[in-house]
Amino acid sequence: MATMEIQADMQRQMDEHAKVLDEKLQKLGSAPLTEPEREMLPSDPDLAKLENWFTYHAPTPDDVEAYRLLRNGGLMLARSIVLMCPPSADRTVALRKVREAIMVANASIACNGK
Repeated sequence: MATMEIQADMQRQMDEHAKVLDEKLQKLGSAPLTEPEREMLPSDPDLAKLENWFTYHAPTPDDVEAYRLLRNGGLMLARSIVLMCPPSADRTVALRKVREAIMVANASIACNGK
């Protein structure tokens, strides 16, 4: 698809999104979106980021190795937390944050930092 076609398609999607929001607001008894509110809808760069974030990125051999190293580091930290911290809500959150950190780090690799 040519760049102009992509931009036109993205604009169409943004317009459709605004229309759906207007319809939902009307059903709730609210006024349609104002121009400043419409300007708060995702811009083209935001949409490009979303396209990148929600697209499958096949890993390269270097990516596979980086994922493995990150997982091993996360596992070592998670094991340390389980061994050193008493069972508690805080320990559960700490483990969840380690898991989240590894997942986001993997996403950074997959999306090539974009």
